[in-house]
Amino acid sequence: MRKTILITTFLFLIIGVTAYTPPDSLSVALVLDTGYTPPDSLSVNLILGDTITDTCTCPSSPARWEIDLSDNCEITTDCDVRPYETYCYGAGSLGIYANLYTRNFTCDFDNIYINKSGAIWIEKNE
Repeated sequence: MRKTILITTFLFLIIGVTAYTPPDSLSVALVLDTGYTPPDSLSVNLILGDTITDTCTCPSSPARWEIDLSDNCEITTDCDVRPYETYCYGAGSLGIYANLYTRNFTCDFDNIYINKSGAIWIEKNE
């Protein structure tokens, strides 16, 4: 009898886990180690979903820019990532139709198109 209950419970857990679909949002209680108890009205909302990274958009503040060539990006507005570098990875292409200012440019030029209105300005390493 005990083995039958364990097997039934195990099968229920497997079926339950594989059929579970997470909700769009989830409310959780906030517990702090300081002993402070937050009021009942305080809640934390967690948004569950995939993280999408746009590698075609210039970073909003200077930072290393990693461009996924499989996104087939077209740089159409001036971008300044100095004093950081620009790095490309993956298979695809990159079109440059504006000015790109960078400390270093590490990309395979076989799949890069630079329009007459675009340029890559590489800052001299000192």
